[in-house]
Amino acid sequence: MNLLPPLLLLLSSAPPQDYESTADPAQLREVLYDQQDVRQQSQAALLLVRDRSPAAEEIVHRGLRQTTSPEVFLALASAVRAAHDARFTEELLGALSVNGPGARPAATCWRGCPEAAAEALAAVADAGVVQRLRKMLHDDRADPSVR
Repeated sequence: MNLLPPLLLLLSSAPPQDYESTADPAQLREVLYDQQDVRQQSQAALLLVRDRSPAAEEIVHRGLRQTTSPEVFLALASAVRAAHDARFTEELLGALSVNGPGARPAATCWRGCPEAAAEALAAVADAGVVQRLRKMLHDDRADPSVR
C-alpha cells in the first residue's frame, strides 16, 4: 500500500507553523486598507492573521477594534474564522457588546459588525467564550439586539 498520497494530503492540510511570514506586515496593512480590490484585501487579512509576528498581530488587533472601515473589519473577521485563530477573541466579543470593557458605542458599530463577529467567534469558541456569551445573554444591561 502506498502511503505517500495520504501523507501529502495530511501535510498540505496542516495548520500553518509558528513562523514569520515572508510578506512584510506593513505592506499587508496597506493592502488591507485599500478598498479597491476586495480579493487582495481578503488575502492580506488572511496573511496577517496567519503571521505570528508581533507587528502583524497588532495590525489585526487594531483592525478589529477600529470602526472607520467596515470592509477591514469584515475581511479580518473572515480571516480569523477561516484560520480558526483564537488570539483575537477579545476584539470579536467587543464587537458584539455595547456594554463592558472594549465595547464599541452602538452608533459606530455598523449593521454587519455583530454578525461577522459572531461567525468568527463560532469558529474559535471554547468553553470560556461560551461562558462569556452566556453572561452577555443574561445581562439585563445589554442592548436587546446583542442578546
